Amino acid sequence: MKLSAYLLFNGNCKQAFDFYKELFNATDALCTTYGQTPPNPDFPMPKSAENLVMHGTMNLAGSVLMFGDVFPGTPYEAKNDQITLVISAVSAEDARRYYDVLKVDGIEIIPIEKTFFSGAYGKVQDRFGVNWQISADAAEEAEEV
Repeated sequence: MKLSAYLLFNGNCKQAFDFYKELFNATDALCTTYGQTPPNPDFPMPKSAENLVMHGTMNLAGSVLMFGDVFPGTPYEAKNDQITLVISAVSAEDARRYYDVLKVDGIEIIPIEKTFFSGAYGKVQDRFGVNWQISADAAEEAEEV
């Protein structure tokens, strides 16, 4: 079994997609807009949907993160307090780098710091409203209990 996350946005998916693609240096990333889909005479594409992301995907070290804008007129409520994406960084330095980029124009929930379980751990909500927990994998960097 494989579990992936699908992030929905309300018109700003392309900006979020480009931001995450650069942050994670995702070379295996694809993004398709509604306007790039084949036309359907039974369902004409509204002009307001043409540049919205129908589906985006990026492979991040074996995990798949997917993206899309809601179709115009679809109800959308940005309530992301039940889902948090987790970055298990290979080092405390990498964890801090991810945290520092994600916190720009976002909300720091737990400042990143050394803990008993991680060399660097923190929580942040980024500028797109996505919640993240960032933790360094390296157990030897954690404090002794």
